[in-house]
Amino acid sequence: MCISRQVCHFYTKCQHGITMPDEEITCDSPRCKVSPAHPRNCSLPACRKTCWQHRQYPQQYTVTKNEFCPDCVRQGKGVNGRKV
Repeated sequence: MCISRQVCHFYTKCQHGITMPDEEITCDSPRCKVSPAHPRNCSLPACRKTCWQHRQYPQQYTVTKNEFCPDCVRQGKGVNGRKV
């Protein structure tokens, strides 16, 4: 089943979070209506009985990094290991 993945990078030194763009992950299953492997000739009503009709809930996770976010680094925060 095809899903989307939502990732947030959380930076502990400045407490900022950056949400990345959603990533689409395809399953390549011919039984998933939104998969690129789904046959074009699979049609209603049989398709509704044999194939997944929608994506699953998105995978959501947070990557925690013990550093300053890129914006804070550009502003000079965290130079020489200090918060300025």
